[in-house]
Amino acid sequence: MKDMKPMPAFALTASKKPQMTKSDGTGESGCKFNVEGNGPSEPGTPTPVRTVVYTCHNVTMEAFANEFGRAPAAGPLGENPVADQTGLEGAWDFSFRYNLRGSVTTPGAEVVSLTDAVEKQLGLKVEPAKLPMKVLVVDSVHEKPSGNSDPTKAFTFPAQEFEVATIKPTDPDFQGGRFEVKPGGRIMAQGIR
Repeated sequence: MKDMKPMPAFALTASKKPQMTKSDGTGESGCKFNVEGNGPSEPGTPTPVRTVVYTCHNVTMEAFANEFGRAPAAGPLGENPVADQTGLEGAWDFSFRYNLRGSVTTPGAEVVSLTDAVEKQLGLKVEPAKLPMKVLVVDSVHEKPSGNSDPTKAFTFPAQEFEVATIKPTDPDFQGGRFEVKPGGRIMAQGIR
């Protein structure tokens, strides 16, 4: 039976004055990021601080919350979903910058985490919460499941398919990295190692 139960999650909330621009609704909708300082450093010099520049255009807060856990360095969120609790209607344009964990070896460099960047640069907060989520509740089991001789064959998964894939080396002059999930599931990656 399907039900709603409070489950561990993260709530995306807004301050009284979010620092974003209301979108005019034109152009493609979505978010993309670029990683600055991703190139090799000279021998004997500190590794540059890797900075993610995350830019969204014509994006609703619900869509941003759904994509938030996939941002680089979003690991502390784990598998818990992020739910839009901002109350902000319509689509928005915004950009923010943060640093990748473990990339800082430059003495005295300022490090900004993903959640700190969202709070300080956008006026949004991502906080742990228990939020009502759809769950499947098993009230009772009437029969003992049959034994499986090989537990790895208990589940079958559909084959992973795609129509076309184009893979080629990134231009050596390209700096950083970019990963975009386009509408319809199309993926574009550039400079990813």
